[in-house]
Amino acid sequence: MVDLIALRYVGVFVLAAAADATRGELSYKGMVLRLSSTGFLLRGSLAKLVHGDNIQPMTYQDVLRGLAELETWLGVRLDEATITELELGAVMMIAEPCSNYLVQWGPVPPLRRWDTNFGQTVLYANSHTSFQGYDKTLQCRGKGVPMEYHGAHLLRLELKYKRNRVKAAYGGSLLVKTLRSPEGFADLVERWHRAYQRIPKGGVPRRRFVNSTREFLPWLAAAGLGVAGNQGDVLLAIRQSCDLSAKQKETFRRRLRELAAPGEYLEPTVTTAELDAKVEAVVAGLLGTNRGQA
Repeated sequence: MVDLIALRYVGVFVLAAAADATRGELSYKGMVLRLSSTGFLLRGSLAKLVHGDNIQPMTYQDVLRGLAELETWLGVRLDEATITELELGAVMMIAEPCSNYLVQWGPVPPLRRWDTNFGQTVLYANSHTSFQGYDKTLQCRGKGVPMEYHGAHLLRLELKYKRNRVKAAYGGSLLVKTLRSPEGFADLVERWHRAYQRIPKGGVPRRRFVNSTREFLPWLAAAGLGVAGNQGDVLLAIRQSCDLSAKQKETFRRRLRELAAPGEYLEPTVTTAELDAKVEAVVAGLLGTNRGQA
């Protein structure tokens, strides 16, 4: 789950004798250390340090192992180091091409959205955080993937706290010791989970009909909003309207979310149901079925 990590260590630190002290830089399994006037800065992929790639699952025990290896290399305890950048991600092996899943993702205001790589990447972001889904095999082209994933469709879901924005995104200082705490690790996994759940994914009309005129229009509206792209078009129309007050716009947006969500009138598409189940399996695997059991 924990991939890219950057941290700031303040304290006494002595470079290993083999390090190039003139450059003030040192690297280890892709982790890059740079000296500062008060200590050092460290940045790299914890997942790649442990596994050699960021495709295989990164468990709580893997995080502990990676941090312990770094501390052995550095000769210092990192618990009080401040995390300045963080990525939380997991790779799903899915049945169809990634674009078939991502095309169903709707808008998540107030986050801005970008669609790139011909539908193979969808990114939502603001000034301090982002969440994206993208084709991992496309990113790894030419670099290879572990043998057990050869030929598979791989979708990565990634929550990122941007560089020097972690405090704003997390809601306070995030220390390395948080990653060592089962409760802290579980909280980060749940944040990743909620970021995925926040994305509206539409659906298909349930095999039913309505028996009253009161239900007829919502039933038709929900079916239309379940079509990929329709939510974004309606949301844009609401935002650009000059005839609606701010309060009316918020009411319209709330009703839009209610109608577009799977429920009474819609059910998830086959691909969304598949991805939802895989995400739930990842969370259960990391935290235990009762949650909080990292």
